[in-house]
Amino acid sequence: MFEWFKIALRNTSRQKKRSFLLGGAIAFGFLVITLLNGFTSGLVISVKDNFSGMFGGHIFISGEEVSERGSIIYRISNPLVLDEVISEFQTDIKKTIQRSSMSGDAIFGTKSTLVLIDGINYEKEPDFFSNVELLEGTAEEASQPGSIMIPDEVASKLGIQLGETILYSTTTVTGQKNVGEFVLRGIVKSQTGFGFSSGFASIVDVNDLIGLPPEGFTSFNLYLHSMESIDPIGDALYASLSEKADVAPREGEEEEEGHRGPGGGMGAMFMGGALPKAEEPWEGTKYTFTTLNEIMSDFMSLIGVLKTISLVVFIILLVITMVGILNTYRMVMIERTREIGTMRAIGVQKGGIRSIFVWEAGIIALGGALAGLIAAGIIMLIMGFISFSDITFLSFFLREGKINFAVEAGEVITNLLLLLGLSLFSAYLPARAAAKLKPADALRTEY
Repeated sequence: MFEWFKIALRNTSRQKKRSFLLGGAIAFGFLVITLLNGFTSGLVISVKDNFSGMFGGHIFISGEEVSERGSIIYRISNPLVLDEVISEFQTDIKKTIQRSSMSGDAIFGTKSTLVLIDGINYEKEPDFFSNVELLEGTAEEASQPGSIMIPDEVASKLGIQLGETILYSTTTVTGQKNVGEFVLRGIVKSQTGFGFSSGFASIVDVNDLIGLPPEGFTSFNLYLHSMESIDPIGDALYASLSEKADVAPREGEEEEEGHRGPGGGMGAMFMGGALPKAEEPWEGTKYTFTTLNEIMSDFMSLIGVLKTISLVVFIILLVITMVGILNTYRMVMIERTREIGTMRAIGVQKGGIRSIFVWEAGIIALGGALAGLIAAGIIMLIMGFISFSDITFLSFFLREGKINFAVEAGEVITNLLLLLGLSLFSAYLPARAAAKLKPADALRTEY
């Protein structure tokens, strides 16, 4: 076997131009698929990192209670059951945080606009400002009591500057209207390209405005050690919580009698109103359980489509290349007919002839794949230094204002095996024909 490999390696160097063109075509196809896969995988990681950083977690649990008047109160007043469940997954959970959120109108002068505000405990989230792009203001000032940060798009609509006072009109957890006063200490980059945009304030100030005690919260969020474990750990957590408390069905699950279905995940905390007549009041807290992957399901579906398209493009490029390999090796067989006849005359078996041709195709395919992988790595490295931070609508898809590429070993191996399989198959047909040549006929052939 090693002898056939050495002969094949020598043959690839005999026709350098031909080998270079074939290898170059393969390298281009492998370059394209590696770049596309690296870009889409990096895009997913960047969006998940940015989303989890802004909204504080990988798993989100909100609660609903029924007041004496029959209205729904969105809060978690007794987190003991959550503490009990979470204690079962201590090795998987990196940290837990609590947030309070509200939806209402930001008012400045005669102008107003709707904006969501997340209440942050800055002491328990020391890395919060590393996940939010603060365009104006400082972290120290923005985290002071009575301060608020709003998206740049909202600031532009209101025509407000740092240091000016802004009013915020919202609804308390029990359904009453309330208005609070904040000083604008920070302007963050909008994330409207992803379909939402939020501002931030101290959780104590938010709780005061929505009618919760200073230590209260509307959302209990969990960070996991690995985003890869969101689905399995999320499923296990949900099952454990369902055994100990009343939990609303998740997306895709059949609704039980008495349930209103999924509470909308992050959106549940912005809703309010009376309990529907068709639903019986419950005691205690009914929980809504949502994972980052569920919230991003539409985005992940789009990424899946992009990966499918990139794979189809790769296969089309490979098929075109393989046709070239097939025709090339047919020509090679014609050129080497007398050489093949000589080898057969001195005792080389049919399998040896086939092996030489197949090894040649394998060497060129591997060389082309390696060249394409190296070229893709260089391009990704260069692109990683280019900043796109000035393009606002792209900010949520970037990491620190730059494109993030993530090459997954499994995808590279799969693409390589697909490439080798098609290359070897294309070379096998002319290789089999070459092996069937009779030595005497081959030696008499002249071209």
